[in-house]
Amino acid sequence: MPKEKKKKSTIKNNEPKFQINQKLIEERGLSFQYMIASRLNEIGKVKEEEMMNMKLSELLSICSKIKKESELFILPGNTLGEAIFKTFLLNKNKPLTLRQLQSILTDAWVDVLHLKNLSDEVLLNWLSNNNQYCIQILSD
Repeated sequence: MPKEKKKKSTIKNNEPKFQINQKLIEERGLSFQYMIASRLNEIGKVKEEEMMNMKLSELLSICSKIKKESELFILPGNTLGEAIFKTFLLNKNKPLTLRQLQSILTDAWVDVLHLKNLSDEVLLNWLSNNNQYCIQILSD
């Protein structure tokens, strides 16, 4: 009997996605570029004198290169909010689902996972509230 070809699923993933709202950051009088550059400066990826002259695309490109070494960027001492913010930076601020966030944070915090609560309830509670990082749910 010939094998049947598997059909690709046409079911869309309805899980909500989240993203940093860059416009809201700017409306609050903050600089998204500076928020990124200062974190990259802390780990020696951007020099202080270069921070304000770098384009957003350059900064996000540096972040994506760090992704393979996320444990050097998402540190055990980071708050949950800071870690979530850095997760979006590592992914060039592309929209992420709760499952994607959990997976990335679990990988980054593998050595201290017993100290961190990354349950659906905790993450959704944090993501659903107004936060200083302007991370919001995307509307369809």
